[in-house]
Amino acid sequence: MNRDPYQPIRAAQTPRPSPGPTLRPALGLVLHLALALWLSACAKAPAIPVPSPVQEVRDLLDLSQDPAAYLDARTAERPFMDQAQSAQALSRFLERHYAPWSRTRPSYGLAEVQRPFRAYAQRPIFGENTLARSPAWAARLESEAGLDTYPSLGLKAVTLRRTDLRQMPTDRPVFYDFAKAGEGFPFDYLQNSALWAGTPCYVTQATRDRAWYLCESPHALGWVRAQDLAFVDARFEAAYRSAPLAAVVAEDVPVTDQAGVFRFRSGIGAVHPLESSSERGVEILVPAADESGNALLKRATLPQTQAMALPLAPTARNLALLAQRMMAEPGQADYGWGGLFGDRDCSSMQKDLFAPLGLWLPRNSGSQAKAGTYVPLDQMSAQDKERTILQNGLPFATLIPLPGHILLYIGQKNGRAVMLHTIWGVRTRDKDQREGRKIIGRMVITTLEPGLELPNVDPKSTLLNRVRGMTLLARPVSSADSIDDTEAPQ
Repeated sequence: MNRDPYQPIRAAQTPRPSPGPTLRPALGLVLHLALALWLSACAKAPAIPVPSPVQEVRDLLDLSQDPAAYLDARTAERPFMDQAQSAQALSRFLERHYAPWSRTRPSYGLAEVQRPFRAYAQRPIFGENTLARSPAWAARLESEAGLDTYPSLGLKAVTLRRTDLRQMPTDRPVFYDFAKAGEGFPFDYLQNSALWAGTPCYVTQATRDRAWYLCESPHALGWVRAQDLAFVDARFEAAYRSAPLAAVVAEDVPVTDQAGVFRFRSGIGAVHPLESSSERGVEILVPAADESGNALLKRATLPQTQAMALPLAPTARNLALLAQRMMAEPGQADYGWGGLFGDRDCSSMQKDLFAPLGLWLPRNSGSQAKAGTYVPLDQMSAQDKERTILQNGLPFATLIPLPGHILLYIGQKNGRAVMLHTIWGVRTRDKDQREGRKIIGRMVITTLEPGLELPNVDPKSTLLNRVRGMTLLARPVSSADSIDDTEAPQ
């Protein structure tokens, strides 16, 4: 928009020549008539038109958007992992969570660290203004990263708040062609992931101005702003790692330490060292930084409705309750590519959903497809794919991967498999066969063919047609098995 927002103020402040004495009566009459005409016009002006409602995808109207609506009363409380499996899963979770603090050298070579800078210097990329960025832009960022000295550091660190993990040391975005479907906003390709507060990291490089640090996190590599990190010594690490973990089981939780200082906001998917649990609440350890940027431990207390000892019982009901909380508030479950704006994409939703159960999932959908027993379905017809999922899938414990997306099978409705997922949109084709998107942009419950009723939907590109297989995260556990020492969200 080209209009200057300050134009009315400036116009009012611009000195104007005073009219001569003989002009003032005429000027007053003219202004009086103009005002009367203006008021008359306003009285007759039609109301500002309200846009007609955008057609909603029918699945979102026909299917309950409450995950608990798909629970089977016979199996909802039955763990899908026995005690031995749950203990083994928790051990893997802890190993992966603290893995950066076990490193003594980088896990990534120079070529991999340089790759984003070189790639974005060689192909057309666009900024937030939709205009092309110069190749010199990426080259300048590479120079500022000081990679000629990589690796210049080998330090343990912890995140102080939820923070973005960037492919290059900048908050500026990189988009591909805005004119292409599935590109442009919100697909900022520099957004690698997001990290919860309290996440262990291994720092291997600093920019020349030390405003950014290159961090190896438990699940991805990226640049983090310096003010979002504190450096960890042996004493801090020992205290932090020796405590059991508490899982956050609510969304948008403010964490304030015992001195009344606000530290960060937390949510489902975050874990924090657990000090104690009582009727007064759950006491956790939270990181802070001293004046030199070194990590300190603070204590904070959360209500038992917001945090619980890890792991929760691996049941469909617990997952349904966690998913309910993720979806509870309007706008809370919006789509966020790579964790942009504190939101989630398809794979981060799955990762965060299973974390309170002590079940570690990789960060991207391709790796998540390998996180359990994979059953290939790509050689089947669409009908046979869905039939196999209904017959062999374990509700709330079966991932359905396809290229670039992943869903969680949660049950069935009217003979159709029902999925929980976070999706950007449904693929469409216009009359000239140009690809587009019907935007959904949030965490939803659908069939495998959302939007099939739309006149411009691309039937060849439905989720069902693109399904490659299914991944069983655990085997069914008999009703005789139980995990008595874990709880459910209250």
